[in-house]
Amino acid sequence: MYIGDDLSLLKTGMADILEKNDILLESSVDKTILSQSDESQAVWNSIDQSDTLVIGSQDVLGFFSNIVKFQKIKPVTFEKKKIYIISKFSKPFLSKVIASSLSQIGATRVFLISENQFYSIITRLSTGEKEDISIGQELSYEKWNTVYSLSGFVEFLAYAGFSYQLLAILLAITFIVLVLNFLKQVVGFNVFGIYYPVLFALVAVSLGFSTAFMFISIGFISIIIINLFSKKVHLLLHAKRALLISIYILFLLLVLWVDNFFELSLIDYSIFDNPLVIFPLFITIILSDKIFQEDINMFGKSWIVDVLQYGIVAFVIYKLFEYKTLQYFLVSYPDIIILVVLLNILVGRYMWLQVFEYFRFAPLLRKLDEEE
Repeated sequence: MYIGDDLSLLKTGMADILEKNDILLESSVDKTILSQSDESQAVWNSIDQSDTLVIGSQDVLGFFSNIVKFQKIKPVTFEKKKIYIISKFSKPFLSKVIASSLSQIGATRVFLISENQFYSIITRLSTGEKEDISIGQELSYEKWNTVYSLSGFVEFLAYAGFSYQLLAILLAITFIVLVLNFLKQVVGFNVFGIYYPVLFALVAVSLGFSTAFMFISIGFISIIIINLFSKKVHLLLHAKRALLISIYILFLLLVLWVDNFFELSLIDYSIFDNPLVIFPLFITIILSDKIFQEDINMFGKSWIVDVLQYGIVAFVIYKLFEYKTLQYFLVSYPDIIILVVLLNILVGRYMWLQVFEYFRFAPLLRKLDEEE
């Protein structure tokens, strides 16, 4: 049974020949497979009766998610079915992102094939030949595969139910901290550590960059007010932080009121449907305190340059988190982490002039060269 998008084969006489041999071809049924219509019920019954399934949907990830949902309503035994997948994704990537779905439906005989290989399969079926089970690349999740490579371990972890989206974020963090290390050690940015830019980027990913920027701006204003007030009235450290939290929440409520009253629609209120949003909010308070109180002297001469540096770094990290190609690559080839570890050590051993220092001392270096 073929399930997926239209292929030229479906418009030829080959479809009629296959139907006479009890081989069913269906087109574009994945778009309605979860509806409660008679058509979707018939398709699901056909899946139940089929020994071989060929999935040709462009949205193969969404298709398997739908299959999992429908499987909970009316279970089908997939253990003995052969499933062939025609997909633009590579095997290293696809094997991880659909692993959890395959585990939930109990599919164990899954192969990745090209469109030409699909034509080869149905040509043999139409002539009565026995299908070759070894065609294509098999997606295997055996435990022994985990001992040979990190990629095999990640596949097995995904098959056990670990979210591939979270895997992508964790793997992206390893690369991003390398970028931070490079900017710190080699380029010469000096206003950030390692943890806090990553935290801000994660908040921006979860809330959206514009919302996260607004929250950090509220924190910035709150810090300014606290600093001005503490110049007039001396406060101990813990009292200042307690006051900061109160002022931050007060300004947050004020911003929400202004946004609603003037119908500005600056904030996506759907983020507040999840009570756990309180954690990103408190992280922005902590980040505001760290950035504008410790990393950057708001009353110093270079505070504008420092804020600009921090903003550039935070935006670059956010874009790296949002860069899907990077996530796809790291999920497909997680063994690259070993190289990242080695590069971190190499960057950590960098002892020469930083890029910013080179420009800073360039006149002096030219003068020394002229004297020599």
